[in-house]
Amino acid sequence: MQSSSTGGVRRTVRRLATVAAAAGLAAAVTGTATAAGASGPAAPGAATRAIAGTPQGEIAALSALTRASTSKVASLPLNAIDSKGNLCSWNPLTSAGGGFAKGTCYSGYGWVNGAVAGSVNSDSTEDVFLRSSSTGHLYGLVSGVKNGIDEGRGWNGYTSIVMPGNLGGSASDDILGRDKSGALWLHPGNSNGHLSARIKVSPGGWNTYRAIFGKFDYNGDGRTDVLGVDYHNAIWVHLGTGDLKHPFSKRVRIATNFNGYNYVLSTGDVNRDNRSDFLARDNNGVLWLFRGYNRLSGPFAARYSLGSALKSFKLIF
Repeated sequence: MQSSSTGGVRRTVRRLATVAAAAGLAAAVTGTATAAGASGPAAPGAATRAIAGTPQGEIAALSALTRASTSKVASLPLNAIDSKGNLCSWNPLTSAGGGFAKGTCYSGYGWVNGAVAGSVNSDSTEDVFLRSSSTGHLYGLVSGVKNGIDEGRGWNGYTSIVMPGNLGGSASDDILGRDKSGALWLHPGNSNGHLSARIKVSPGGWNTYRAIFGKFDYNGDGRTDVLGVDYHNAIWVHLGTGDLKHPFSKRVRIATNFNGYNYVLSTGDVNRDNRSDFLARDNNGVLWLFRGYNRLSGPFAARYSLGSALKSFKLIF
């Protein structure tokens, strides 16, 4: 589809988005694209190559990944691992319009089959957790901690892992894992960089989703929510409660017809407007930004292209 920056098309997109609000994203965002102009968020820049070499080196490299705060929601780096095992990271831009800066890639991550990022020790840098495909161990690279943290084996028992933010009222981000039965487990973050003992927060039902994702708040109440795309291509939001043992109150369908995307994720506020957004890569390799409005009715603006720099990556987080 050809994108256009003409005023007529932009007005049409705004009208479509308004009409589609009651039905979620619908055609306004899945069938119409806005042009990626100079005033919008910057696409991931060119990435340079480097070798971290040791766990200490990896942590030192990751300590350069800023968790740029705003008044309501943080802007986190964009991370991705390609088929050759290179881990690449792009810091968020702090200027108006947001987006991502030039990236840096580190080799030696071909053993990873799952990854999440957030902040467990509530400092100004991002922490990364990587899952081993062979052993099922989860390893944390946490700023301020001298060596890599081993969170133990068994993590390959999860069909999905996500780090949406702080679910229980502490300063640390937490990790959610969905097991093969569809049950959901919560691993609370700890200020020492480790994860606390897991809590079963849902006995089942989460296998209805082909993707679980999200970062921070999507309805404006200040609590961390989680999004899911079901196998009928609808998007649901599970509203956060702030209670660690019962982190979600109910789910609300906020989008339909979310077709043609093979990857969804969130890094928080991408375009620096103090609202949580999400990213989706389409089947042609183009990365799209869905800008959040902090409301359940008409929750996202029309999609915005961030280019195809992440076309060949197997994991994005």
